[in-house]
Amino acid sequence: MARNNATIRSIAKTAGVSATTVHRALSDKGEIHPDTRKRILRISEQLGYYPNLPARRLAQAKTNLVGVLASSISRPFESFKVDVAVRELFAQEYEPLVWSGDWTASSWEGMVELFLSNRVVGVLIVTERHIDEAALQRLAQAEVPILGLDAGPRFPGVGVDRCQCLYEMIRRLVRRGHRRFGVLFFSRRRNPLDVDKLKGIRAALDETAGQATLQTMESPVGDYRKGVVQAAEEVLLRGGQRPTAFIGLSDLDAMIFMHRLALAGMKVPEEVAVIGFGDFPESAYSVPPLTTVALPLQQMARRVVDMLKTMIESDTDEQPAHYEEIPGQWVIRQSCGLAESEPSTPGLGTPPTN
Repeated sequence: MARNNATIRSIAKTAGVSATTVHRALSDKGEIHPDTRKRILRISEQLGYYPNLPARRLAQAKTNLVGVLASSISRPFESFKVDVAVRELFAQEYEPLVWSGDWTASSWEGMVELFLSNRVVGVLIVTERHIDEAALQRLAQAEVPILGLDAGPRFPGVGVDRCQCLYEMIRRLVRRGHRRFGVLFFSRRRNPLDVDKLKGIRAALDETAGQATLQTMESPVGDYRKGVVQAAEEVLLRGGQRPTAFIGLSDLDAMIFMHRLALAGMKVPEEVAVIGFGDFPESAYSVPPLTTVALPLQQMARRVVDMLKTMIESDTDEQPAHYEEIPGQWVIRQSCGLAESEPSTPGLGTPPTN
């Protein structure tokens, strides 16, 4: 039966070898016969051995800890990004140290102390929200590499061109006859990535020479769920001037919006087309199933951890620091009124740059 008090010495006694040999086998360092290593690893697993990681870190000059910085793991899309980041870090033999705080000054200080005291070898930022500049500066002064996973172009790393994604979809909806569009912004939640989405929407509508318009609804409500309900009620009150297409800046926004419309007896997409962003697992099971943008998060996580690994293992002061974008993919479902057989990457053009 496996025990939870196994040590290197107890493994050595069972295997009939020295403690030094066991250490070499477990750390994969030094010369040791392959059969001996396999036998020691098998015995250590049978005895339920787990290394004393804090002691190992103190004894080593460098850890394999990577800090993962999130704003709130209760936010669905951000929790997905944390999950894929953690899985990829484990896959590449790093240990994730996840931080999610209340974003106060003391919380930022706590994050920096947590990461630096544990001697993280890098930091992955998975949130698009504002990051305290003083905290970033302290990490930079400690020469900790910082990369972003879908955190926007302000950090080197990997992201998705949200402007292009929304530009393409709005052009398709305009071609289907939509002329009144609505989008909901949250005053407290506005972030650069949402602003990029809005740029894409406006770029597509500008090409209509005023024939198509955008109704931007601002909500100061802290609870975004209540904000979406307010936006839906505002749309209902506009009668014949209501938007014929609504853009949710996340899938959750879009699904809450559709729910409120359904309670009022409005049909999606017959009366209002709805699209989201993020391709949450639940999006395929909403009523009707939600059209949205799928982000290749696994591919993005693999690429950004590869970049981080290169920076960590670099022997020179010249470290790669660039931002890459991987295309998002439209998933056409019933909520937008487009045929599901239409190609997801129509190549309708490129939004003009300012």
